[in-house]
Amino acid sequence: MKKIQSLVAVILLALFSLSLTAQETSKVEVKEEAGFKTVKIKTTAECNMCKDRIENMLNKLDGVKTSELDVPTKIATVTYKESSIDIETIKKAIAKIGYNADDMKKNEKAYKKLPDCCKEGKHSNK
Repeated sequence: MKKIQSLVAVILLALFSLSLTAQETSKVEVKEEAGFKTVKIKTTAECNMCKDRIENMLNKLDGVKTSELDVPTKIATVTYKESSIDIETIKKAIAKIGYNADDMKKNEKAYKKLPDCCKEGKHSNK
């Protein structure tokens, strides 16, 4: 009986570990389809001007199919073609215009040029 209990405990632990791994992966890569990946990138966007700036810039990048920034969560959802661009290049592009992109820090020179409402903690309508 103890062997069966031990076996059940090991199986449950393994399933729990797999579940956690699957959850962690889904935070980064949402979906894959026919050569495209969709990822979520945490930014420091503050307002709709940020949304327009980030989406317009991302949509001009070769390989980006779509981008959408959710202002309340500050998360950009980007669908891109794997063979044309990678997530690091996308993050660098966001950072280059003055916003953090996940763990990539913003370009300070570009950040200083942003309107006040686009700077972290400056927007009054949160």
